[in-house]
Amino acid sequence: MFRQFALQLVLGICLFGFASAQAASTDFNITGAVSDGSTVSGTLSIDTTAGMVTASTVALGAPDSVTCPNISYQFSGGSTGWVLGLDCIPGGSLLQLVLLTPTQPGGSLIGYAGGGINSAQPNFSFYSIPDIPSRPVTGNVAPALVAATIAKSFSPSTIAIGATSTLTFTIGNPNALALQNVAFSDTLPAGLSYAPGTLVNNCGPAVSNLTTTALDITISSLAPGTTCTLSVTVNGNTTGAKVNTTSTITATGAPDGNPATATLTVVFPPSISKGFTDSQIELFFGSTTLSFKIINPNAATTLTNVSFTDTLPAGLTVSAPSNGLSGSCGGGTITAVPGSSSISLSGSTLAAGASCTFSVNVLGAQIGSWTNTTSTVSADPGLVGNAASASITVVATQFMWFFETSSGAAQSQ
Repeated sequence: MFRQFALQLVLGICLFGFASAQAASTDFNITGAVSDGSTVSGTLSIDTTAGMVTASTVALGAPDSVTCPNISYQFSGGSTGWVLGLDCIPGGSLLQLVLLTPTQPGGSLIGYAGGGINSAQPNFSFYSIPDIPSRPVTGNVAPALVAATIAKSFSPSTIAIGATSTLTFTIGNPNALALQNVAFSDTLPAGLSYAPGTLVNNCGPAVSNLTTTALDITISSLAPGTTCTLSVTVNGNTTGAKVNTTSTITATGAPDGNPATATLTVVFPPSISKGFTDSQIELFFGSTTLSFKIINPNAATTLTNVSFTDTLPAGLTVSAPSNGLSGSCGGGTITAVPGSSSISLSGSTLAAGASCTFSVNVLGAQIGSWTNTTSTVSADPGLVGNAASASITVVATQFMWFFETSSGAAQSQ
């Protein structure tokens, strides 16, 4: 005749790797089978600091059909962990479950539904219920992990063709348990390449493979509640907006996490050209126009803070009292102080495919042949273009004297 009594679920949970200050309420998934066809399933929420069950959905399937929602007792299991007990709804057979010592949190579930248990596990002691047949149970207790997280970014996010950017991956473990074998891969789009030997790993022991086009890495273990970073140098080989997306991020026993995406824009820097209207001017009294042209060669990218400086050689100065400034450049500031030896542009904005032209008058200040070279023309963020040169010759001033001869005829010399 069937005897009704309060069912008890007894678990010996060996939780290694938890510090005393670890966050509470970690979920463990319980899955198992009874030898006569019944099942064991559900989730235990365990305060890993106090060693207590805080919530339970564990249940025996048909024909037992009982649940175990209430905490019955908890007591220390010694150095190997805790033994935790639950009260089940009356009406089924006694269930005793013992978790053997795992190499990681979680492990194998063994025990009996009904009867007593004779366990050789140290630090655990169990009671027996006579007159109830034993039904072997096997199964698993595993942490109910959430997915690892991954984010990525390029710095700088816009570079000149041929330049480099640092790609940083930030890996996170939002769980109260360590994640094992955290892995992802990242294949670069066309026009970008990894610089060999530049991978910097701040995530601890890992197995990685870096080629010019792809990165594959598996981090051995990521501590609970922590983040870490990986960084690698990326070359910009062709222009355009390069959208780079990783694979999903995976970890043992956890669902797959979302991929991460970042965009690196590779552009041409601005270009500059210059020229003197005249190839030769006279000392002091001769002036000429010095013209500059700046081009944004990109079809789809606006360039900002376009700037350059032109320091005149010793044989030239900006015309005075007027510098003869003509033209403008993308709202930028053109500086050419009369009588000085410097011309500059700063803060210009050039739309995609746009150009600008301006000019300044210069005077010959010293006889000789002079080559005038600008600084490189630049734009944000850190785009460096070419320098421009032009040459001119300053010659002695030619004077003409007029006088009369004794005959009264005019002569010149």
